[in-house]
Amino acid sequence: MLSIGRIFAGSGWRYLAEQVSSGVEDYYSADVARGEAPGRWSGSAADLELGLSGVVSEDQMHRVFGLLIHPARPELLGRAAAIYRPLAERLEVARQKHHERAGRTWIIREAEMVAGAETPERIESEHRANDARVSEEWAEREAAMRRAGERRSVAGFDLTFSPPKSLSVLWAAADVAGRETIWAAHHEGVEAALAYLEREAAWSRAGHDGIRQVDTTGWVVASFDHRMSRTGDVQIHTHNAVLNRVRCADGQWRSLDSRAVYRAAASAGALYDRVREAALERDLGVRHEVRREGGPREIVGVDDEMCALFSSRRTQIKGRLEEMVAAYREAHGAEPTQWVLARMSDWATLATRQKKEGSETTAEALARWRSETRDRVGGSLADVWARATDARLFYDTDLHPAPEPTDEELLSNAVETVEATHSTWTRYDLARAIRSPRRG
Repeated sequence: MLSIGRIFAGSGWRYLAEQVSSGVEDYYSADVARGEAPGRWSGSAADLELGLSGVVSEDQMHRVFGLLIHPARPELLGRAAAIYRPLAERLEVARQKHHERAGRTWIIREAEMVAGAETPERIESEHRANDARVSEEWAEREAAMRRAGERRSVAGFDLTFSPPKSLSVLWAAADVAGRETIWAAHHEGVEAALAYLEREAAWSRAGHDGIRQVDTTGWVVASFDHRMSRTGDVQIHTHNAVLNRVRCADGQWRSLDSRAVYRAAASAGALYDRVREAALERDLGVRHEVRREGGPREIVGVDDEMCALFSSRRTQIKGRLEEMVAAYREAHGAEPTQWVLARMSDWATLATRQKKEGSETTAEALARWRSETRDRVGGSLADVWARATDARLFYDTDLHPAPEPTDEELLSNAVETVEATHSTWTRYDLARAIRSPRRG
């Protein structure tokens, strides 16, 4: 799965790096590392344009994502980050302008009514109606400004790739070699998806209102691997901070065309899933299955009960969302629309978000997860690993698997899928639909 968030200029980058240990241990072979793995630079423009490669430092993140300046020189990367007034101040200014404009409009209207010999009662009645209308219009505008929240400059985009929960549980159940293999498969998927996105979406815009889409030298990306969720559940995932600055053919640094990124996001997420799954089936012999319509393909042998045990973050969000939906239903006497439900989901995610502690070593976290498995479901993570890696024994068809489909067959199946589900479709819809029938 791919999710996209915004990284704001200033200190917005810190949540990515705050859990990184100051050491340089090999985080994929040593369980004594405390905190998360150091970030790493990638993207075609990182080294080419900024000389960034290898391990990400805090000073580099501060200069590039915090200040939008060159990491080694006092040189702005395009326009400086805009500084916006606080929301409370903007609301007060907007309120004053709104009422001043309404006042001037009423003075003109009142003069017209006096000139037309309207009665004082009629003038007073229309004055009251005008005041009510002005107040209602301001309430709507104020609500819109509050929904939009604080205005902040976007310094980058956080492209987070997360596998289904069953793979994270399998990672917790694995030995050192198994965990290295799982990280490698995850990274293979991430790298393929990022390369695809850079080919499809490393654009900027120029001209009046950004009318022209222009080519660039590529992305600057800082990637950070995390092992767990904010609630301490096992959840391997990678944050990829993509700089909201790209260098164009004329040598100028401009903002990234984020619309292109969002257009290709779903197909990139599907590509990540396909590449990761293929690597896991190739290197570990596991198999994948779809357990519910529209759901992700999970690892065979890692059951739903085990996944639920390590999904307390999802449970938190779901519980808060249900409370909000119930309150909306009571207040409005109707179900929330899909748009309102999406906004509620965003709020539920933010309202339940905790600060990550992230101070455990991998060995300490693994011991805690093994203990939780024994105490809460009476099971063993070692058994999970055995079932998942021997999953083919549960399926006669897997003893003699069907041959892999040809490229022509994959494309034909994808075309049939999008034609059956879309009245109109793009190549991104087609890319998202391409999958191996054997893997579901």
